[in-house]
Amino acid sequence: MNYQGVSCPVCNQPFHEGDDIVVCPECGAPHHRSCYKKIGHCALQDQLHSKGLSWENPNDKKPEQPAPALTPDENGNVFCPNCGLSCRSDDNYCPNCRFPLKAPQPSAPHGRTVVENPFAQDPNAGDDINSIFGAIYENDQIDGIPVKDFIFLVRQNYAYYLRVFKIFSQRVKAKVFNWSAFLFNFFYFFYRKMYKVGALLLGFYLLSNIPSAILSYHMIQQAMADPMLLSSFNFDLSGLEWLTLTSQLLMYARFGVSIYCGFTANRHYYNHCRQKINKLNSVAPRGGAEYYQTLACIGGTSLASVFLLMAGLAAVLLITSIIITLML
Repeated sequence: MNYQGVSCPVCNQPFHEGDDIVVCPECGAPHHRSCYKKIGHCALQDQLHSKGLSWENPNDKKPEQPAPALTPDENGNVFCPNCGLSCRSDDNYCPNCRFPLKAPQPSAPHGRTVVENPFAQDPNAGDDINSIFGAIYENDQIDGIPVKDFIFLVRQNYAYYLRVFKIFSQRVKAKVFNWSAFLFNFFYFFYRKMYKVGALLLGFYLLSNIPSAILSYHMIQQAMADPMLLSSFNFDLSGLEWLTLTSQLLMYARFGVSIYCGFTANRHYYNHCRQKINKLNSVAPRGGAEYYQTLACIGGTSLASVFLLMAGLAAVLLITSIIITLML
């Protein structure tokens, strides 16, 4: 580290090239070796150690870059220097390409450009989300695909999926359990716009419940004839033993499918995202504002499909109940 110009906390003399310097193993504060031996401990114990803080090198602090100079037109609007869109003077970011209009364009050490945070103005994006972009660079890739593409496609909870996708790109057989897919099954896949897998799981769920629905019909029929059966639950299912066994086996199968979803959902989503990005990249040049707008449109999540699915299942349940009532 560069300590030139930094003062020793014991003698208050600045360090010079060639000085014998030791660093506190707890907070990282530099001392002259002779000064450290003189007092026998770090000179910043009270200021840093007791508060759980670490020493910060003032040489690491870089001056802020000035904001880009944008001249408003006669209507008080400014033009985005990246895509040319006319923006309001109070816009911090261009609504089209998310280019910063007031804040300086982020930069990183060694000349690497940081990916602009497309969710900077999202009220749900906290400081922890915004700070992640300080470590995501334009040239970072996962399996040959720019990280920026994954961010625009995944959108919600992208930080989690970037870590998972990175693991998958490095370890082919890696497994990362997804609790949302385990608990919500096909709802998760519809929410993440993986409609094909979600439809297959939904079909299995509906078909696997047919034996239970038939048993329910016979139990309701007997309960209407003898209401006391509702308390004793001693229904006569003679001749339906095979149906009872099938219903129980399918119940275990549904639980097994939920476990399967938990272990494979992230892998399915990783492949889904790569396919979407590669398909779009084959018909549209990467890097333009329209390209990222399209990614954001086809990606993200779909609460609407979840609500429609719930409404559809409720309708099926209602229709089934009506049919059973009419048959009784």
